[in-house]
Amino acid sequence: MHADAIAAAIRAHGWVTTPPVVAPELLDRIATDLASCTSDDRGGLRNPFEVSGGVHELARCAAVRAVAECVLERMLAVRVHLDNCMAENGPVRVMSGSHTVGKLAACEVDEWRARSPSVDCLVARGGILAFRPLLLHASSPAIRPGHRRVVHLEFAVGDLPDRLDWRMRL
Repeated sequence: MHADAIAAAIRAHGWVTTPPVVAPELLDRIATDLASCTSDDRGGLRNPFEVSGGVHELARCAAVRAVAECVLERMLAVRVHLDNCMAENGPVRVMSGSHTVGKLAACEVDEWRARSPSVDCLVARGGILAFRPLLLHASSPAIRPGHRRVVHLEFAVGDLPDRLDWRMRL
């Protein structure tokens, strides 16, 4: 995808997916590194940078950075898929456009659900789902058990207020 198309989709909808852009060899290396730290009954691993040099490489990967940098106004979540994420294994569901209204109260979230359809974000192995953190999103339940592993990175610009600091800078 062209950078202008990615930026336009994120501005308009709050999210975008890409076709596979990360080398399968890097995905395999990360999956192997992380396999020793996770189990099937846990929903994720915090701080994968401490476990896998491949995650560092992924965060610096030209294809991942190209997605993050062409739309990076303040903050963007970038999920690189280690496995295919199809309708049956619980894709992320989003509510397009919800990123434009800021933080919502619970009753406002219910109003969005009532009037706006959700969209399943289907992403092939090596592809990316990028979205604004304020976008209404949730993982849908899996219909068929299977892996749905992703490396979730958050890219941001600028300094944090009041003596706060980012854990890692690239």
